[in-house]
Amino acid sequence: MSKLDVNENMKIGIDLKTIGQIVSLVVAGATMWFTLKGDVSSIELKMDAISEKVDRMYNNTSMEVIETKLESYDEKFEDNKDLVKELRDIPSKVDNLQSLSENKADKVHYHSYAVKKDIKNYDKAIDSLSSQINKLKSIISGLEKKIKNTGSAF
Repeated sequence: MSKLDVNENMKIGIDLKTIGQIVSLVVAGATMWFTLKGDVSSIELKMDAISEKVDRMYNNTSMEVIETKLESYDEKFEDNKDLVKELRDIPSKVDNLQSLSENKADKVHYHSYAVKKDIKNYDKAIDSLSSQINKLKSIISGLEKKIKNTGSAF
C-alpha cells in the first residue's frame, strides 16, 4: 500500500464538472437552510397567534359572567334556605290557629299538611340545585385548568 504524501506543494486537479457539483451542493444547502429557517419562523408566528387566542379566551368576559352568575345563584340559594327555615315555623303557627278554631279544624289541618309537604319539596329542590351548582363549579374549574394547561404548552 502506498502512502499519500500531503503537503503544501501538492497539486490537486479538479475538473469543471466537479466544481459545478460543489457549487450546486453549496447552493442547495443554502436554499434548504433559508427554507427551513422561514418555516420555523412561520411556525413561531402561528404559535404566537394561537397563544394570543388562548389568552383572549381565558381572559374573556364570558368566564367572568359565568362566575358572577354562580355567585348570584349561591346568594339566592342561601336566601331560599333562610326562607325555608322561616317557613318551617308556619306549621306550628297553623297548629296554634287550629286550636283556636275547632270548627275549621279540618281545613287548618289540611293546610298545615300541605305546607309541611311544600317545605319538604323546597328542601329537596334546594339540595338538587346546590348539587348542580357544585357540578357547574367543578366543570368551570376543569375548563380553567385546561385553558391554563393549553396556554402553558405554547
